[in-house]
Amino acid sequence: MYPAFAVAPLLLYQRSEAQSLPQSPALPPPEAPELAQEAPSEPEPTQVSQAELCSCVKLARRHIPALPPIRTPGDITPNTTPFVGAAVLLKYGAVHHIAVITAINENSFSIIESNYKRCQITEREIRYDDPRIRGFWKP
Repeated sequence: MYPAFAVAPLLLYQRSEAQSLPQSPALPPPEAPELAQEAPSEPEPTQVSQAELCSCVKLARRHIPALPPIRTPGDITPNTTPFVGAAVLLKYGAVHHIAVITAINENSFSIIESNYKRCQITEREIRYDDPRIRGFWKP
């Protein structure tokens, strides 16, 4: 699975009605304090569109929003070494493919990808010496 970004919970103390202080009828009720907005969370992996299921580029863009507008993963020039969150660029014969690295292991790395198996999201492990690796990309 790809890494989740933790957001610290916002804890509020609320009194029950039995504990509330009596209000004077002459005073207006106190205003509610402004609450800090929660950071946007990453989309749930279960909320995947049909287009993302059938396009490795669209699923990669979901995980790497800075992915440039491209027609095919072959349009991307490798520019980095592997790390969690980077894109791995692959070439299977004449077909270019892109996936997102989710874990780094001693002799391999784990990825999440779409359309490696027709219109499915899959996770798998790829060895560093796999000849189909074209390179790695980061924004």
